[in-house]
Formats: sequence, C-alpha cells, structure tokens
Amino acid sequence: MPFWRRSLIVKPLLKHYTSDWAILVFYLSAICTAVGYTVWFVALKDASTASVTLTIFTQPALGIVISWIWVSETPTATTLVGALVIFAAVASVVIGGPDKPGEQLKNQPL
Repeated sequence: MPFWRRSLIVKPLLKHYTSDWAILVFYLSAICTAVGYTVWFVALKDASTASVTLTIFTQPALGIVISWIWVSETPTATTLVGALVIFAAVASVVIGGPDKPGEQLKNQPL
C-alpha cells in the first residue's frame, strides 16, 4: 500500500487516541503478558505440561465471568452453556482417573 493511502487511513484513526490510550495498550501488551508468562513458567516448573495446558482451555470461560463481574456484561444463555461445556471438559480430564493426561506416555517404552 502506498504511503499516501496508508496515511489517509491511519491518521484519522490516531487523532482519537490520547496518551492514556498508549499507557493502557502498553499495560495490556507488556505487563499482562509478562505476568501471564511468568505464572505459566512457574506452574510448568511445579506441575506437568498436560495439567498446565488445561488452563488455556479455561480462559474463554473465565473471560465471560470476568466481563460479567467487571464490565457488567450480561452473558447470553448460549454463552453460559459454552462456559459450562468448557468447565465440564476440563473437569473430566482433571478427574479422569487412570487415563489422566500423560499417564499413557509414562508406561510406554522408548
């Protein structure tokens, strides 16, 4: 895209953003990412990869709960059903008994 076209698109968008916006973007991109990855690696040090990976699946459902509490966004029935399905799937893997993630791999010869 030529520079003059890009400036026609980007400049009108940038006039609405203030320094507060830049601080918030920095916070979301740098601070939240740093905290998230730090927690992730500390958890990996103390637990199995399969167990820690399950937290990835809970993020959309927890996002629904957080937006409900923090932003007062009312979830729809479909959204709540989706969250329940996610939590049920994660719970079934965690409670799963002898077929827990990684158990099959421990007993396999190399």
